[in-house]
Amino acid sequence: MAYTYEWDFIGIAFTEGTVSHVGIWYTCQYGTGLYLEAYDKGENKIAQAVGPINVGFSDYLEVNAAGISYAVVHDSGNYFTIDDLDYTPETGSEGGNWSKLKVAF
Repeated sequence: MAYTYEWDFIGIAFTEGTVSHVGIWYTCQYGTGLYLEAYDKGENKIAQAVGPINVGFSDYLEVNAAGISYAVVHDSGNYFTIDDLDYTPETGSEGGNWSKLKVAF
């Protein structure tokens, strides 16, 4: 589980190649809901999903696109949690040691 209290985002970098799917379970108490944004290697936003505010239970949020290099999770209230990150490595993606994943706050 990862949560944010002082930071306004969580970044997830796929350092060993690209992925085609990113999903998270989340809770979000304030703001306008939770945003999951996917970016390619050129830092272009290629997919986005927005989930509603949810207190007391978790919701699933996902994005699907070819060539996801990193994802950013944020809301407008700076108070959310994420859990059970899942992702799908792309076939033929460079690298292969998918145990290396960088999460930044």
